[in-house]
Amino acid sequence: MGGKSRTRLEVRSLFLGLVFGFGTNLVTANPETWPEPLPLIDRYAPVWLVLGVSAALAHEAIGRLREKRRILWQGPGSPYAGLSPFTADRAKVFFGRDTEVARIVARLTKSGVNPSLRFIPVVGPSGSGKSSLIHAGLIPSLSSRWSVLGSIHPGSSPFTALAECLTRREPTSGLPHAQVVARTARLLREEASRLDDKLTAEPRLDALLSALAASRRGGDRTLLVIDQFEELVTLTSPPERSLFLSLLHAALSSDPALHVVAALRPEALSEFDQHEHGPLFARPFSINPLDDQKLRDIVVKPAAAAGLVIEDQVLDQMLAEATVGDALPLLSHLLERLHTDFGQDGVITADAFNRAGRVVGAITRHAEEVHQGLRVVYSNEEINRTLLRFVIWGDREPVRQSVARQDLSETSQTMAEEFRAARLIVDVDNGNRLELAHDALIRQWDRFQRLIADSADELRRLKILRLRAEEWAASGRSQDDLLRGQVLREATELLSIFPESETVQAYLEASHDDAKIDVSLQASAVAERAQTIRDQDRPLAIALAKAAVEELSPSEEAVLALWGLMARPALTRFPIGHSDRILSLAWLPDGSGLMSISRDASICTWDLHGNRIKYKTLPHDKAGGRLQGAKLSINGSRAITENRDSSSSLWDMENIRELGHSAPDPLTSMDLEKCEWSADGNLLAGQVEYKDILIWNLRTTASEDGKLPGRTIPAPYAQRLSWAPDQSRLAVLGDEQLLVIDLSTDQGTLSISVDRPCDIVAWSPDSRSLLVAERPKRRRNMRVRIIKADTGHDVHSWWSKPASAVAWSPDGRFLAVAIQPRHLNLSMAEFERMSDDDTGRLMEGLIELWDDQGNVLRRKPMEDEHFTSLSWSPDSRFLAFCAEFGSKAFIWDIDNDEIFPTLSARIRAASWSPDHSRAIVAWGFDPGQVYLALGSPDQESLDVRQLTGDEDVDHRQVTWASDSQRVALARDSVEIWNSYTALCERRLHYEQSMLSEMAWSPDGRYLATSSHDWWLAEDSQLLVWDMDTGRPAATMARIDPHSGPVAWSPDGSKIAASDGANTMRIWAAHTGDIALSIEYPRQRTTALAWSPAGGLLAVGTEDGQVRLWDTQTGDLTHSCLGHEAAVQLLAWSSTGTFLASAADNTVRLWSPVTGKAVAVLDATDSSLLDLTWSADERQLTLIAGDNTIRTWTLPDDAEPLMHQASGFPLPPLTPQDRSRYGLP
Repeated sequence: MGGKSRTRLEVRSLFLGLVFGFGTNLVTANPETWPEPLPLIDRYAPVWLVLGVSAALAHEAIGRLREKRRILWQGPGSPYAGLSPFTADRAKVFFGRDTEVARIVARLTKSGVNPSLRFIPVVGPSGSGKSSLIHAGLIPSLSSRWSVLGSIHPGSSPFTALAECLTRREPTSGLPHAQVVARTARLLREEASRLDDKLTAEPRLDALLSALAASRRGGDRTLLVIDQFEELVTLTSPPERSLFLSLLHAALSSDPALHVVAALRPEALSEFDQHEHGPLFARPFSINPLDDQKLRDIVVKPAAAAGLVIEDQVLDQMLAEATVGDALPLLSHLLERLHTDFGQDGVITADAFNRAGRVVGAITRHAEEVHQGLRVVYSNEEINRTLLRFVIWGDREPVRQSVARQDLSETSQTMAEEFRAARLIVDVDNGNRLELAHDALIRQWDRFQRLIADSADELRRLKILRLRAEEWAASGRSQDDLLRGQVLREATELLSIFPESETVQAYLEASHDDAKIDVSLQASAVAERAQTIRDQDRPLAIALAKAAVEELSPSEEAVLALWGLMARPALTRFPIGHSDRILSLAWLPDGSGLMSISRDASICTWDLHGNRIKYKTLPHDKAGGRLQGAKLSINGSRAITENRDSSSSLWDMENIRELGHSAPDPLTSMDLEKCEWSADGNLLAGQVEYKDILIWNLRTTASEDGKLPGRTIPAPYAQRLSWAPDQSRLAVLGDEQLLVIDLSTDQGTLSISVDRPCDIVAWSPDSRSLLVAERPKRRRNMRVRIIKADTGHDVHSWWSKPASAVAWSPDGRFLAVAIQPRHLNLSMAEFERMSDDDTGRLMEGLIELWDDQGNVLRRKPMEDEHFTSLSWSPDSRFLAFCAEFGSKAFIWDIDNDEIFPTLSARIRAASWSPDHSRAIVAWGFDPGQVYLALGSPDQESLDVRQLTGDEDVDHRQVTWASDSQRVALARDSVEIWNSYTALCERRLHYEQSMLSEMAWSPDGRYLATSSHDWWLAEDSQLLVWDMDTGRPAATMARIDPHSGPVAWSPDGSKIAASDGANTMRIWAAHTGDIALSIEYPRQRTTALAWSPAGGLLAVGTEDGQVRLWDTQTGDLTHSCLGHEAAVQLLAWSSTGTFLASAADNTVRLWSPVTGKAVAVLDATDSSLLDLTWSADERQLTLIAGDNTIRTWTLPDDAEPLMHQASGFPLPPLTPQDRSRYGLP
């Protein structure tokens, strides 16, 4: 109750005082002198005085009762709305705008059919009360004939806001409301787009008009309320704004019952005036400032309605301060706080006014109190981030924005609820979104102002980002609208500080996905270029691939390329014997067995009958899988090897442990022919750089760098070295000199002349004599001399056929001599005059046993030519020898005159079973033998069992059925063997003499064979055999006598095979009809593989190309280039993700999508026999003719590869390198 109430009370008091004073004077005065009728007053004074006083008291009581009944606000909380606008529930306490309400109602009622008259822009500055006028004044004043929609806030997605409003009353359709809103928004936008499309004839608004009609319940007119209409300028992108205005204008034109009231600020009106839909804004309704009386009414009348008294002094001060900007929201917020915090006794005093912060400071003080309360729990940074979520940069200044609750983190939601409880943040959109209660918070709260000023640049960028995201979402999420490069990086950094809506987050994620594709493609391109220099500069290639993964993207192609450049396979050998030539022989100290070391780095121990009893290999990372040379010590305890990379290593053969190495070192240039072990295997002598002798002592320990200590003895150039059995002396055989060195003094004790060439020297077992073999000029025979080691006198001398090696038996009874084949000592003219029979005898090797006077005691002719290694057993009963290029050794039992060959040979054919549980292996022994190797490819050792051994089995003539039990072997006939029972179950006899290819059908019921005649005079045949009957089920004639590979389609209905040098045919497997013919450049087909899905046929040809053909159309999809020799093997991974090919010592992995090699692997220079994938596509296994199984495991991720690459000595990448190979 205000000042007027108190004035009325004072008047009543004055009136009562006058009445009582007048009565008192009458009672005490003399009435006799009074003229008539005044004496009557005196006479009846007690009566009218009592009645007058009673009437005054009754009037006061009735007035107080009426005043009590006039308290209009009975609801909870304050009659003041605070920073929020007045709504319909506060219509009874909304004052000061009766005139404006009446004018707007009149305009709506008399608007007619003109669309521009039914659109009323309510224009006023922020804080002028536009929203309160509409919600608490206009809407409650409308009659029941009006259906009101809204209000809506356009925000950055006006179509979504309108759809939310239109579907709010829509009956449930079974879909989640969010999906209904999204669908409606999409339909509305499509209708708006058609309005702007000049080519669309008579665009229709079915979705919008039907939604408007459905919302019109109980009335014939619809009012759509749009609040904060300026957001179409400040938050909405121009294209979206234009579309929305077009839809709004069209709706007004199409629906005469539709009316729109839009609240907006005056600065936005000029933007709309310039728009093509400017006529809608031609008659704005302006909100004028409140005059003094109306300002007093909005303060006093709600207080009176709530029964609250504001002291006059406070009221005057309040109205005087309400001249600053944001007067209304500041006053409303102050009055709400005063009523809530200080109005319990019904009076607002000056003390309460000051404590609340007065008009200007109330918001700041209240907001600071909430902020300080939050600081107890949350950091200042967390609070700031939450507050900034509710602000966005408008057209010229920061404005508030609504935020979906779901877009806030759990922490931000909790803080927002604290601000909401303090009425600084309010609910919108039925509580689904939150926003600042008023823009005045932005302008009046000092802390918030400073925060916004400090973040102004980020807020501007956020606005741009949001607009781009909304345009992207509205335009169908086009890839062309995504962020890239520096802009994407800046946006990512921005959103890490300022989280945004789901749309913006989705936009950023899509941009990152797209960027990953772009960067991934760039990384793949760099890796592809790196692979082109793998042979010329491997370190640079690794550095480039590493940079592609590290700096660009760990794309699959880049990771695989890096892996391929560094990959070393797990190496396993079939434990049969050597696959390459034997380099050295040595007997075990007890004479129970023979040790041999081969060029393939395998070490075998054989019993006295040539059976293998042990099998070992030198480590792959040390020996490189292939040795250039090796020499075992006499007792087999040590070995020196020259490795593939030309380094040298010393080995403990018992434990296969490296004792020392050199790279580079004097050992690097050591010729193993000039290297000799002492009898006990602890000393090694060798010559380096054509002078001096180095002696290494293996009893000592190598230094940290792997080098062994040794000593140097001055000596001339040496062809051969030989230790005395007692290790006291060393014989050095030069070109024309034999020098004997006493190792106790390192001085020469004997020097005699020898004829050139002379390359054989051997000590007698008692260390007293030396044997040397000379080849005088113009003499074809060899002179053997036995020389006394202490005097140099010849003991014996004789002539012999030329020999390659001589070895003295330990008991001194025999000299074993490897006689050279005669053809090595004939001229070309003499060789050509020989008959075939004579030529055969000339090629035979010969082992002879002599006594110490040159008498031949035994002679053993051998088919293998040119034996170069001889080794006696310690008891002199057995002599072991091997040919220069042979992979097997021979053990000669001297007493029984028997020869026992060791079982060593190269693999001729091999194949893993489909389940990878066993392999079928055909070795080129004489006679040929087929073995089963039981175990998976990645096992360290395999159990090998002989399956059969009758005749040689040619290349590509072993193959498994799909059941991993039956295997087909090609001999004079095709034999079907059961690998579990080791029995031959069936034989298939074909007419032509040569069978070149076999292939099982996927179900194992049929076997396709390709054959030709020996002379290539007839067309080759392709037969399909029924395994149930053992007879051909179909025959395909082929004009090409050079029959090539055969492949079944995955469903077993078709067979592919070459037919001519440039034709590939696909036949129906069971009828022999040609289904498809493919022509390609004239290159012979060497390998075929059908993709798992059957859509592609991979064809390898002799020019090194792998071509991929579409099996339905016969079109060439890709030509895979990279191999430089004929493709030998092809293998698809189980899902068709990769195609592997083997040729020219490499295995290449191809992507069938791009036709490019994603990885190149170093394989072997041996023949490549079988290539298979594991079922999970993680391992690739290669069987080679050197008896090796190489298994590569594809990488799971890039991190281990990056660590591995860091261990390589990689060169730094120069700017020229980066530019040339495509790195940034």
